[in-house]
Amino acid sequence: MIILWLLFCGWMWGLIGALIAVPLIVCIKLMLNQFDGAKKWVALLTT
Repeated sequence: MIILWLLFCGWMWGLIGALIAVPLIVCIKLMLNQFDGAKKWVALLTT
């Protein structure tokens, strides 16, 4: 999933997007981890 996220952010925003892609997905994962209904999304992000 991280590889796909890197490719997507790099495609959208270029080098800057590729640099901020991993910290951004970690922040999204931490935010989703706070909600009980989002456990499936957290599992998807960690694979």
